[in-house]
Amino acid sequence: MLDLNMATAEELDSVAALQGHGFEIVRYREGTGPVHQSATAR
Repeated sequence: MLDLNMATAEELDSVAALQGHGFEIVRYREGTGPVHQSATAR
């Protein structure tokens, strides 16, 4: 499992469903704070 609040963009991109979106997820997380619901990805 991957913690969406701690993962790097590269780690997020390694998940097939998130591939190519790691940078945007990290940017969103840094701008709005931690992800609260469904904060883990498999």
